[in-house]
Amino acid sequence: METVLIGIVGICLMLALLLWGVPVAVSMGLTAFLGYGVLRGWDASLALAGAVVFEKAKSYELAVIGLFILMGSFILHAGIAGRLFDTVNKWLSWIRGGMVVATTMSCAVFGACCGSSLATAATFSRVAVPELIRYKHHPEIATAAVAASGTQAVLIPPSALMVIYAILSELPVGKCLVAGFLPGALSAFLYAVTILVVVRVRPYLVPRALRRFSWKERLQVLPNILPLLAIGTFILFALFFGWAGVTEIGGVGAFACFVTALLMAGPRKAHIGQASKHAGRQTAMILFIIIGAVWYSRFIAISRLPTAVVDWVAASNMPRYGVLAAILLMYVVLGMVMDVIGMLVITLPLVMPLITKLGFDPIWFGVIVIKMSEIAAITPPVGLNVYVTKVGVGDTATLGQIFKGCLYFLVADIATLLILIAVPEISLFLPRHMAY
Repeated sequence: METVLIGIVGICLMLALLLWGVPVAVSMGLTAFLGYGVLRGWDASLALAGAVVFEKAKSYELAVIGLFILMGSFILHAGIAGRLFDTVNKWLSWIRGGMVVATTMSCAVFGACCGSSLATAATFSRVAVPELIRYKHHPEIATAAVAASGTQAVLIPPSALMVIYAILSELPVGKCLVAGFLPGALSAFLYAVTILVVVRVRPYLVPRALRRFSWKERLQVLPNILPLLAIGTFILFALFFGWAGVTEIGGVGAFACFVTALLMAGPRKAHIGQASKHAGRQTAMILFIIIGAVWYSRFIAISRLPTAVVDWVAASNMPRYGVLAAILLMYVVLGMVMDVIGMLVITLPLVMPLITKLGFDPIWFGVIVIKMSEIAAITPPVGLNVYVTKVGVGDTATLGQIFKGCLYFLVADIATLLILIAVPEISLFLPRHMAY
């Protein structure tokens, strides 16, 4: 019991440090060092610190995080989002609400390459919202479509967040990446259906169908989107058929995005140097967090706190889906006040043993928990995507209008989540049939 108590004190200390403003990596590393020292001795704690840093610094799999971030950084800084939106809009503008659907689909494609819901929301709040407002769309639906659609970014591969989940949970990275494709596609489809239903029920939100572009005009803009679709398709097929390792696929994807940025934006407007610096900073931050998380998880493991939690749940005879509901509710609360990476590294050492003991598939759970965390990004009162969108649109819409519009998409998100829980095969079908 004494070791379990030390584990609980360690968690409280880490949370106190986070509330005090200490970075996540430092909070976890300091807690792990002190906790491990108390339990196993200070020499062992120092030895573990060196071992964890060396082990993760030379990890081959961690390189894929930097490569995926580099992919998104090239696409983001080259200003390709505007061309992407223009292309999808010309294909869908003949439908009432088509421009809003075009916004959500553009966000899905861009987010899949970028890998960040916040970056997607920030970008399209400046690219899509002004166009939607210019064509008489209500600010409520125009801004909410951007804030909500960015959340699809974290499921569709390549997803750096899914890689982080796989590494922290010690799962096959390739299988976790592939598992997110069908749930991401389902989410995008339900968003489109939601928009078409909402504009019929509340026609004041959008104007009547806009002009119908000719087939010639539609075909002329296809080159704006084909490279991104080709890159995404290649990554999915390469992972599924095992053509290469995850890191090699990430390298090919990063080079393809580099060439795409140069061809579409030109050497100057591609901002290659700026994109590389941005990717380097993001990668370094994430690697430090992962090192701290691994160190912290070792401390939590030897404290036997996860075992105590599993035993307590088993003794309570609570239904396993009741336990799952409590865990997901916890992620909603945490997701309102902190970023997804911090949330995962703090909770997974405790949650994963419980999920495994209850008989849930950990790959399926990864899809569920990441989707849940992104739902929190548009949930009042602290939906981060909403605030990022508000900064991008300025006085175009109030926070209340954006949150109100997000409620439509929140219904679609909850429907997606319930379907994924009820039918785990949606997440597990592709991983189970992979070539390796």
